[in-house]
Amino acid sequence: MRTVYFLGAGASKAIDSTFPLASELLPRILGPWEGRDPDRLGLVRDYLRKFHRELPESVRRLDFESLLGLVEAALWADRPLASHSCADLEEVRKGLLYSLFIMLAQAETGVPDDMVFEKTEPLASLIRQCEGNPDATIITTNYDLLIEYAASEHMSNWVPTEPLPENPINYGLGIRYGVGLSSSWEALNCKPYTPDEKQCVCLKLHGSVNWLYCPQCSETDWMGIRPLGAAEALAELWKCCKCGNKYQQLIVPPGIGKSPVYPVLKGVWNHASNRLEQAECIVFAGFSLRQDDMDIRNLLLLANTNSQSLREVILVDPAADDLLPRYKGIYGSLVQIYRGRDWKTYLDECIPIRPRS
Repeated sequence: MRTVYFLGAGASKAIDSTFPLASELLPRILGPWEGRDPDRLGLVRDYLRKFHRELPESVRRLDFESLLGLVEAALWADRPLASHSCADLEEVRKGLLYSLFIMLAQAETGVPDDMVFEKTEPLASLIRQCEGNPDATIITTNYDLLIEYAASEHMSNWVPTEPLPENPINYGLGIRYGVGLSSSWEALNCKPYTPDEKQCVCLKLHGSVNWLYCPQCSETDWMGIRPLGAAEALAELWKCCKCGNKYQQLIVPPGIGKSPVYPVLKGVWNHASNRLEQAECIVFAGFSLRQDDMDIRNLLLLANTNSQSLREVILVDPAADDLLPRYKGIYGSLVQIYRGRDWKTYLDECIPIRPRS
C-alpha cells in the first residue's frame, strides 16, 4: 500500500520529550534555560525579554509562531510595532530565530549519541521500511534532525573535522555539496553530492537546520548531522565554498507564510504534492493542522481533490478527538483515529522493529 507518513512537531516530541511544541517555544525562550554560546545567547534573551515586556498586553499573549508572524508582517509592510522600529524588529526576528535554532540544537546534542540512537530506534525501523521502497514516503514540517540521527548509525560518531559520510536521506531537492568543517574550524570542506534511489525519501517542507543555502548560486549544500548549522548560518559564520558568498539558513520558520519562500523548496513541495496525491494511506502524526496554516491545508486539499487512490487517513495524536473536525474538513469519512497513546506507541505497535545491521 502506498503510504505517506506526515509528521509534525508532536511526532518529534513523542520520540524525545525535550523537543518543544509550538506552544512551548516562547515560554522556554523567555524563561530560564541555558544553551550553547551562553554569552551571546544571554544577550539575545535579555534583548527579547525587554522587547516582550514593552509590548501591549494583547500582543504579549501571542505564542511564538504568532509573534514571529506579527514581526514579519511589520517588516514586510515597513511599519513599526508599538514603539519598536523596523531596525529593532529585524534584531528581534534574528533573536527569535537564533534562540529557536539553539534550542533545537540543545535538544539534539544535549545527550550522548548512544542515547539519541536508543530514543530514535522506532524511527529507524520506519526508515528501514522506506529505504528502497517507492511506496513509502516521509513528509515532515519539522526541521530538526531526529530523522537523520535515526537513519544512519554510522553517523553517530562523526565529528565535523572528519570527512562527511554519505547522506542516508533523499530530501527530494537538488543538493550540490556535502559540507564539513576543515581541521582549522574555519574553512569549509566540500564534496559533490550524489543522490541514491535506495535512500529513504524524507521531504522536509520547511527546510532543515543542516541545510545551507547560497543565494548567489541558488544552490543548497548539506552539512551532515550538525544541529547548529542554521544558527551558524544566521550568524553569517560560513561562506559558500563555490562563490564565497555568505550562506543563509534554509528553513521556513514558524510564523511566516509557509508556501516556499526559497525557489529550491518549490521542488520539495511539488514532490510532496505528488506523493500525497498517489497515496492510498496517509498517517498524520503529531500535526495539529492549524486553521491558519493555509499553505499546508491547501497542499493537502489540492492533493486530495486530485487523488483517486486514497483509502484511509490515520490520525495519531493524543489530542486526536479535538483535531478530528479539522481533518474531516478535508478527508471526510476516510479519517480514523489511532487509539494508542502517541506516535512512538504507533511505531512500536505498527512498524516491525528490525535490528540494526
